[in-house]
Amino acid sequence: MNQHRKELISTFQRLKEMVPEFVKFNPYHGPDGRFTTASGAHGKRVKNFVKKKLVSQFMTSEIEKKQAQEQMEEILSTFNNKALDRLEGMDKLVVLSRKQHVQELYEHLIKEPADDALVGSYLEYTDGTYMILSGGHPPRISTKMAEDHDIPKEQVEANNAKAFRSKRGVMAHEIYHALDKKEQKYSGSEEWKSAWKEEIREKGGLSDYAKTNEIEGWAEFGRCMSGQGPGGRMRAARKFPKCYKYFIEQGLLK
Repeated sequence: MNQHRKELISTFQRLKEMVPEFVKFNPYHGPDGRFTTASGAHGKRVKNFVKKKLVSQFMTSEIEKKQAQEQMEEILSTFNNKALDRLEGMDKLVVLSRKQHVQELYEHLIKEPADDALVGSYLEYTDGTYMILSGGHPPRISTKMAEDHDIPKEQVEANNAKAFRSKRGVMAHEIYHALDKKEQKYSGSEEWKSAWKEEIREKGGLSDYAKTNEIEGWAEFGRCMSGQGPGGRMRAARKFPKCYKYFIEQGLLK
């Protein structure tokens, strides 16, 4: 009993010591680890940006619309004004409930078939404006579906929590494509290519999709930096120090 108590005290002490690191890696997570929106002029700019750009009438419920807004604000709150300036040319942020909706809208805009795996897309137009389509996977399990198929409450909650996180990750991924743009301002640099090749393509550990090329590697690393809370940024710094160093040197993050 005493040994168990000692282990608990030791664990709590380690967690307490980690709090400054959480704050250091993401100033928009308070000492309790919970997300807090940016304050002051920057926070107001983030909220106005999302209000002006976000298109969520495709969402199936008011709850989903609210979630999309909060997730987008959380992602953009990790950026500084330099990054937000680069995103101002964006025409719309389109967040949809299902990946099939993303595919249908993509096909409507691009006039070509969408890959069955498509859950998000960054579209840049010749006039300089661009659009982000973002969905999520797996689909959320509705109350009716759970009742009709006798799906346990625990399974529904676990699935829907994963869907919620996934949508945020897709948003962050596509936002980083928008920062990079077709000119590949960041992913096209020799410094990033070298770091990506050594730490992500050859060693792995981020995602299989991140290994595709340096462009997707950039967006996937961005998902880790801005779409997974302070833990994601800490993981990125520990596992991919050269990629992390390059990211920080670009001066895009708070």
